[in-house]
Amino acid sequence: MSSGSGPNRADLRAKSNIHARAAAQQRKKESSEIAKLRRDTLLAAKRVKRTSGNDQISPVPGTSHLLETSPPSADELQAISDRLLQSTAAASPERASHLKALRILICRGDPLLVPNLQLADDQERHSVCWHLQQLQVVPALIQALNPKSHDHDCILEAAWCLTNMAAAEHEVAQAVMGAAPLFIALLGGGWGAPIAGLCAWALGNLAGDCKEFSATLVANGAVLPLLSVVLKGRQPSESPAADLDAAETAVWALSSLAKHSSKAVAELLAAPGSLTGMGRLLQQASEGLHPGPSLSIELAWLLTALLRSVDAVSTAVVGVLQPLLTLLQAAAIAEEPSPQQRAFLIPGIRCLGAVAALGTLQQEAAWVVSSLACHYSRHSSRAWQGSEALAALASVLSHGPLLGRRWAATALLNISASGPQGLEAVVGHPAAATGLISLLSSRQLAWAVRMGMQFMELMLRLLPAGADMLTQLGAWDALQVHQFRSEQQLAGMASCLLKQRC
Repeated sequence: MSSGSGPNRADLRAKSNIHARAAAQQRKKESSEIAKLRRDTLLAAKRVKRTSGNDQISPVPGTSHLLETSPPSADELQAISDRLLQSTAAASPERASHLKALRILICRGDPLLVPNLQLADDQERHSVCWHLQQLQVVPALIQALNPKSHDHDCILEAAWCLTNMAAAEHEVAQAVMGAAPLFIALLGGGWGAPIAGLCAWALGNLAGDCKEFSATLVANGAVLPLLSVVLKGRQPSESPAADLDAAETAVWALSSLAKHSSKAVAELLAAPGSLTGMGRLLQQASEGLHPGPSLSIELAWLLTALLRSVDAVSTAVVGVLQPLLTLLQAAAIAEEPSPQQRAFLIPGIRCLGAVAALGTLQQEAAWVVSSLACHYSRHSSRAWQGSEALAALASVLSHGPLLGRRWAATALLNISASGPQGLEAVVGHPAAATGLISLLSSRQLAWAVRMGMQFMELMLRLLPAGADMLTQLGAWDALQVHQFRSEQQLAGMASCLLKQRC
């Protein structure tokens, strides 16, 4: 055997395996970073108000070049900040132009992502808004936002800048919190829908930053002014499109508050006409009176939080439920639902789950969810994951009346048949899976036994570990008895399933 100085083959294979594992780990890390960046980008698009492409800037000497470079440099940020601070201190008539220039600079950069600033290697990177906050721009913007100035353009531009700055780092949002009382005051101050929409947007960004900010905003009375903006969207006006845009933004802001504050939910439910007004807005959406479907999607998310806290079915709840079902039915009938209809599906189903949990409408809601699951079997199995509808259906299946139990079982079976994701959602909910298997014990109810067997068949066909999971659920023992039933169809189904166990 040769004893040369070359590397051993086993060593080469080992090194090759090490390199392959390292490369796989690197690819996994890069994929994770890309997914995180995509998620952060989507969040930024939701929370940052961009500038329109046809924005024009008044010709202010020495500022036009600031708008041509995106992202900005540190020198450019310093220059425009100095001009704004000087115009604010001198109450210059050029302040509105400087505010507009700053606003477009913030929008063309990215308030949430790192700008192209020249930094040392060991210096932490921050957003454009963070650097502006370090340059003491926020106090000047808050001063321009004050309605006592009676300058509509300054208030609009300052609100826009602060809205996007509220979407940046926590430290920046904390500085913008100083403007919260002015945002709340401007919501109902008669300054028009565009300013009201920007103030609602800023409050939504602040509420989404942390629970402490949400609690502070609720304590300072942000809920009812936001609700008034929402309800104004259903009233005739000279600028209905602007009112609806402001209403949509206010609904989103209320959703952010309700997500973090039970007090906000309580205030909304106690406000006269809140659910009724939202129901009318949904009714207008179902009748095609809204120019876009985004408002109905935001309303459905807000109603998801509100209906979970309702104690009983009322006229207002029924008023919300009727247009909700109409919108869901329209999406179900569509041959190829639009992205907006699919986006409405998840909050819409969660609303139904919350209503089903109320008790009075359990049977009807279970029937609706069953029909929706059947219609959406091709493209919406993800909608059921984490949905309150599963918990409500499991409860009806275990404790509801006989007909309600049948519809609940049908709904869960349709969700399971929608695909592996739908089946995993049902199996991942212990009460739902156990309830379907328990149908095998209902020997006198042929429909119940048949549904239990159909659920077992789906688990065996769609889940690699389906047989073992059925063993854990005790399904095989319950199935043994049915292979000797007098009904030949059920006996044959039981025998076929038992053969698949082997």
